Amino acid sequence: MRIGFIGLGSMGQGIAANIMKAGHGVIAWNRSPGPVDALAALGATPAAKPEDALQADAVFSMLANDAAVHEVGLDSVLLERAPKGLVHVNMATVSIAFAREMATAHARHGIGYVAAPAEVISAMTALQSQSTSNPTSIAQAAGVAALTGPQECVGAMAREFLARRDLVLARLGAIPGLHTAVPGGAFYVFPDVSAAFGKRGPDGVVASANDLGTYLLRHANVAIVPGEGFGAPRHIRLSYAAPRQILEEGITRIGDALAQLR
Repeated sequence: MRIGFIGLGSMGQGIAANIMKAGHGVIAWNRSPGPVDALAALGATPAAKPEDALQADAVFSMLANDAAVHEVGLDSVLLERAPKGLVHVNMATVSIAFAREMATAHARHGIGYVAAPAEVISAMTALQSQSTSNPTSIAQAAGVAALTGPQECVGAMAREFLARRDLVLARLGAIPGLHTAVPGGAFYVFPDVSAAFGKRGPDGVVASANDLGTYLLRHANVAIVPGEGFGAPRHIRLSYAAPRQILEEGITRIGDALAQLR
């Protein structure tokens, strides 16, 4: 069996390595070549483009949401046209009930379960068994409360997060050079900030998302997550899990800081 990997974080690399140890093939694609090169050294087949990984028997995707799908050029139509019988496993939603519907909605208590091909489950088990042992009693109680408790608060927060998302998208869209796809879930946006690359600030040239993150932290007092860790070095990740006034202030600072780059 061959399993395609589209997007590779540290967990994805570990699962892919375990799959190969079990005697199965791996075909891997990632925007930045480092993770693919590391797996190729273990026997994986590099994919020239993400569509190539869809030719595998199953696909393990690290795509977080619609914005990330857009970033790598994969859309729902492409996935629907994948070979008949293909099982698409999305890492962001693989913990189907708890992690997506409950862990995120109910303060991320860290309990989840997985539905995936047997080979993927085996590799995930091998990795997980060396990482954690079992959910704490507190997390188990939180899971029960999330399943059986009132759900009105979830709907209220969902509406609030939608309003925050739209606010953040509007404010980012007003900053020259930034391009942001509309996220389909969670509470992050992933703007393309590559227009700032090559410009100079007080600490020198901003050559990467990591450089931009350092610049914003030092000179705007705003913390972001550089996209390199997600295989998207042209992007940064911003969370909108904060009050609206904080979001507005933070984006104002980002806009002002970017305007000062020359």
